[in-house]
Amino acid sequence: GLNNPFLIETAHELALRYNDKSPLENMHCARLFEFASNARCNIFATLPKQQFQDVRKICIEAILHTDNAQHFAMIKEVQMMYEVNSEVLDASREFFNEDPEEFPTREAVDCFRQPESRKLLVKLMLHMADISNSMKPFRICRIWAWQ
Repeated sequence: GLNNPFLIETAHELALRYNDKSPLENMHCARLFEFASNARCNIFATLPKQQFQDVRKICIEAILHTDNAQHFAMIKEVQMMYEVNSEVLDASREFFNEDPEEFPTREAVDCFRQPESRKLLVKLMLHMADISNSMKPFRICRIWAWQ
């Protein structure tokens, strides 16, 4: 497949359309909402307008963060979140070692309920799903890569 640096370097149509800013990810965002505009595929149809706008914003942010150019910035965000909440998260980990049935602690859950933490987790989960293909056995990885 093609990657963003190649598309940009070769002045590919997608790179030109999206001004060299994450052309593949921008195309994926556009296609998602293009498909969803079809009444038969619109998974957002029942959402009120404000909620749809919020969901759309989160989807776009998460998809754009699958660009590997964002990888190390995201790692920094995760490290910062941990540093800010290290006492609570470390205590929760210790609690897990003592009593896994009562994990996670309420304080740890509260950390992850913060709006910025939730946004980071959404971006992180999608990014991990995006880059995990290479971690699959080669036989499966090859099948998915050619779809």
